Amino acid sequence: MALVPMRVEPGELLTTTECEEDVDYNQLWDIPDEWEGIKLAHGDLLMVVAALEETTVLLHLRTNCLTYVADIAELGWLFRPDPAATEWRHESR
Repeated sequence: MALVPMRVEPGELLTTTECEEDVDYNQLWDIPDEWEGIKLAHGDLLMVVAALEETTVLLHLRTNCLTYVADIAELGWLFRPDPAATEWRHESR
């Protein structure tokens, strides 16, 4: 099971996290030290800039670097930080 659903929407915040306590723990859930030239740490925030059919564009907020992801569901170390963090988006509709 992927931590991030197949679809994300622009404006969503994602955070780097590891889920070692999960019974289905998987090495793909380890946060890499460096990813696409960006040094990552536990708890980094990334904002979804664009969500296209095949590519997702993310902004790493600590370094202000853009990165592109072919299949965001394969990055098990990305997770939505808290449902309340994006609740405002649903209330404004």
